[in-house]
Amino acid sequence: HISTTSVYGEVVSGHFTETSPLLPSEHVYIHTKQESERLLQEYTPDSDLIILRPGSICAEEQSYWGDRQVERMKEADVITWVHPDDVVPWVHTDNLVEMIVLAATNAHNGDIFNAIDANLPETDFRMKLITASDKPYQIPKRAAEHATFANDRIKQLGYIPIRTPESTIEQLVKSF
Repeated sequence: HISTTSVYGEVVSGHFTETSPLLPSEHVYIHTKQESERLLQEYTPDSDLIILRPGSICAEEQSYWGDRQVERMKEADVITWVHPDDVVPWVHTDNLVEMIVLAATNAHNGDIFNAIDANLPETDFRMKLITASDKPYQIPKRAAEHATFANDRIKQLGYIPIRTPESTIEQLVKSF
């Protein structure tokens, strides 16, 4: 089952492992993802249920956190949605596929994995895109989001990223 790190709730700080509690949320996306996990765990206890919780899935093409961020920035008069102190639980699409294959072949029933490559500071991610955009920038009026997510469990399966944030961001910067 592909879930999301958002199941931990509307968190802005803290460090989350696969055993961290899922905080109740009224946010529809979070609530439905939490409920999906609960229902699968409740009604399929004897199946080969494995849950992966990816963070912000990024790629150079067809990705909200990749090329769609670039397009959104190109269209904006002022970029107002990126806080420079945020931390993003980043995973490349290709790496997520690798994690799925590893989990499907090596994990056990009931295993849960945070599926992220890195807890990436915005200074190493979208702030670079903003600089490349040459657009005016305004810090949003909200608290910075510093939540981080452990990825030790997926690495214990032998996971090694095939795509790096640096190479992906370099390609996204070139698209400006």
